[in-house]
Amino acid sequence: MSTPVVVVTGGHGFVGWHLRIALQAAGLDSLALGRNEELPVVLAPSVLVHAAGVNRADSDDEIESGNLAAAKYAIAAMARMENLSAVIYLNSTQAGNGSVYGAAKEASGELLRTAAASHGVRFVDAVLPGVYGEFGKPNYNSFVATFCDLIVQGKTPNVTNDREIELVHTFDLTDQLLRLITGDCSGTVKIEGTSQKISEVASRLKRFYDQYLEHRVVPNLVDPLDRRLFATLRSFLFPQEYPLPLDPKRDNRGYLFETLRVGSGGQSFVSWTHPGITRGNHFHRLKFERFLVLSGQAEIKFRRLFHEEVVTFEVSGAEPVAVDIPTLHTHSITNVGDTELITMFWTDEFFNPDLPDTYPEQVVRLA
Repeated sequence: MSTPVVVVTGGHGFVGWHLRIALQAAGLDSLALGRNEELPVVLAPSVLVHAAGVNRADSDDEIESGNLAAAKYAIAAMARMENLSAVIYLNSTQAGNGSVYGAAKEASGELLRTAAASHGVRFVDAVLPGVYGEFGKPNYNSFVATFCDLIVQGKTPNVTNDREIELVHTFDLTDQLLRLITGDCSGTVKIEGTSQKISEVASRLKRFYDQYLEHRVVPNLVDPLDRRLFATLRSFLFPQEYPLPLDPKRDNRGYLFETLRVGSGGQSFVSWTHPGITRGNHFHRLKFERFLVLSGQAEIKFRRLFHEEVVTFEVSGAEPVAVDIPTLHTHSITNVGDTELITMFWTDEFFNPDLPDTYPEQVVRLA
């Protein structure tokens, strides 16, 4: 059976964007279907993932009408998918809880379930807990995004109703969705997260910020939750806080500088790159990586996946700085000088050839 094309409604939004990155990393094609975009006829085997919706709005009517309109838009898209095999609805644990949002999610699910049955395809009702991850929208997608935004502004998150809440990071969410897309299950499926007190999330994020920005220490990232929260926090720091200045100590022998302070292990290596040569042009979904030019001149370029803007840092061994690579950005380093470029690289995990978390993607797209 050939791999399906995955049509993602809300594909330019928070969860949809993360899902498209996971699909690309897995070698699957996707089509992002945004509001008021018409889906071309899809002849290839395909799966529809309905990620579009309205979480918050100025009125209850907008929440209800927005979610129902999105569901009807997805149903219209089904008619243009001639080899549709499955419909996966990204539902919420709030469905049916008596709130306007919960009622709208429940009603949307019923519309999609009926439409999937009329097409004779499997239907998956994927029930999501609270979702957080890189580039979430403060005061909309997640309280984690709100906390990150406040902390970066130098403010303290105010927790007024502390409680345990189930959360799932976009890395884990999209991996679970990939299994639903390529598998054969149907019916209601609960997306697994981890429970954490809201105050503890705030405390960890504040501690990470203080360690990383104030003391230049990469926190201990052995705990998977810490690794995911720190990746989320770093997305709110890029690119304005980078590169990170270092502090060379000079005397009559020359100079030295500290390259990295880290609360966990990881792996370091050094490369020599000939003039005019480019390394990289790939992205990572979770891996934390640092570049540090020791000698020579380089351009380090970044492009956020499915975006056009390219961010460029010009760095030199004469003025050492640390460049920490943001997740979900394709990146490259080019020797733009006349001598060998010597670069130190560090990553927070040992290289695993079976799970390299490295996916090819050009930073600067060829015309």
